[in-house]
Amino acid sequence: MKRTPWQTDLEFHQIGRSLTQDAPTALRLITNPTIPLQFNDITMNPISINSTSTDTNARTLISTIASSLNAAQYALDVVEVWRQRSNRLPHSIESTAMLVTAIVGDSVRLLHDLLPQPCTSLPLRSAPRSALRSVSELRSTYSLAILRSVNGLVDANNQGGGTKRSVASLASNINLPAWLVDLRHDISHNEMPSLMTLRVASTTLVEYFSSNYFAEKLLLREKSYEVFLQMLVRFKRTSKVLLNKDEDGVCTATSADHKENNAAVADIANCSNLAISTEALLTFLVHGDESLSKSPGVLLSGKTDARRRFKGLIVALQRKRQAFSKALLSCLVLRKGEGEGEGQVQDEQLSWISYLLSRDYLSNFEGKLGVFKGSNLREKSEGRWKGDERAWMEGRVKDFSEVEDLVGYDLNLLVDMLDEVGEAEDEKQGPRALLVEALGNCRKSGARRRRRRSAKKRKIIEIDNTPTLSLVEMERACDEEGEGEGDREEEEEEEEEGEGEGEGEGEDGEKGGEEVAEDNFVYWVLSEQKSGCG
Repeated sequence: MKRTPWQTDLEFHQIGRSLTQDAPTALRLITNPTIPLQFNDITMNPISINSTSTDTNARTLISTIASSLNAAQYALDVVEVWRQRSNRLPHSIESTAMLVTAIVGDSVRLLHDLLPQPCTSLPLRSAPRSALRSVSELRSTYSLAILRSVNGLVDANNQGGGTKRSVASLASNINLPAWLVDLRHDISHNEMPSLMTLRVASTTLVEYFSSNYFAEKLLLREKSYEVFLQMLVRFKRTSKVLLNKDEDGVCTATSADHKENNAAVADIANCSNLAISTEALLTFLVHGDESLSKSPGVLLSGKTDARRRFKGLIVALQRKRQAFSKALLSCLVLRKGEGEGEGQVQDEQLSWISYLLSRDYLSNFEGKLGVFKGSNLREKSEGRWKGDERAWMEGRVKDFSEVEDLVGYDLNLLVDMLDEVGEAEDEKQGPRALLVEALGNCRKSGARRRRRRSAKKRKIIEIDNTPTLSLVEMERACDEEGEGEGDREEEEEEEEEGEGEGEGEGEDGEKGGEEVAEDNFVYWVLSEQKSGCG
């Protein structure tokens, strides 16, 4: 199954929206301001601003520009995280990030030139890195981003073959403006274009990537989401058929019904789009969706047959993707509900949390967890379990740290998140109590883990702050150290001679003299080599 550098499709589209909209908007507001940016006593502090309408409008405009630039810089930081996760990002993302980097740097410099105060006083994430860029640096950054963007688009459209086609003809096939191809030629072979021309070209390319890549991805996501919803509807229908019984209480499901249900489960588990399937499943199971079920989700609907219908689906999903159980448990633990019937929903919520932490669920992925009195209960049908066997399977493992990596749970983090929210649990069997019970002696508070992280961080900072010496400073330090050692050795020799006749010429003294002579010889050779090279 293909994995993406971004965690969810929602993250991808949010970052794409910030890249393609926030940075061009900030540049457009700066280069074409609707109100003057230069006026007396301007400051980002609302208290010291005069109460005139002009100052209020200017403050609003500058706050909008700063917010747009911060959002764009945050998106660039996230793209850098994606780049660390993947060996190679799609060309459209790489090119858009390069173009936006140039636009952000240019926008910060324009603010620095327009405003009467230093740009570093503004609340900008990118100010320290971009405020001092010169015009030539900006032109070079713009030119490189434009060159790589156009070349990548044209190369992707060139399918090879015996006939060679020009760059202009290839660009026309993808609706790329011809003047961008001419500008690319000027950047490569002629004089570098002006900064104003480069700005227009960069914003045009960002708009091109927005409409031809990010918007197309969003449309594809919506279509894929609809297809996946149809899969869930099919599973909901087939799983309900398996529970049908006649008047005598005998199940009427046939082997064909079981096969159809198994096929529906396999289609959902083998869905190629990991982000869409996880997002849709959590909505279907926990949050609830109007097209699938009422709010809340089907797991919390309060029906007695919910465990039998959806337990097999959850196990199949965990076997296909290790992070699913972690996402489901987090969603159940952190869920907040209001309204009528919430008490029953909370009971179902605690029941499913207990199941995800029980041997019954974990033994599906580690068979030895289901061994009770020498018998592996996982090999028996659940309906044939006795009372003590069922109680054993519904219980917790003794040391949860041994199986925590089996399904990717981080129970300590979930407990810390519940503590940060600060919601007190009236009952003793709330989500936090279940997690603490499962952890047992493995419970580690967030403050303790933060202290460990801060200690490691201090060590890293100490290493990073170690002063680096140049070659001349290293030679000077070696000379001073050599002179100091020579003075100390002379003093030691004088003290040894003063102790008595013949007592200063022991074996240790001879060895020390040999070492000093050897050090002086090496230092003399190095000095000769250095003088010869000079």
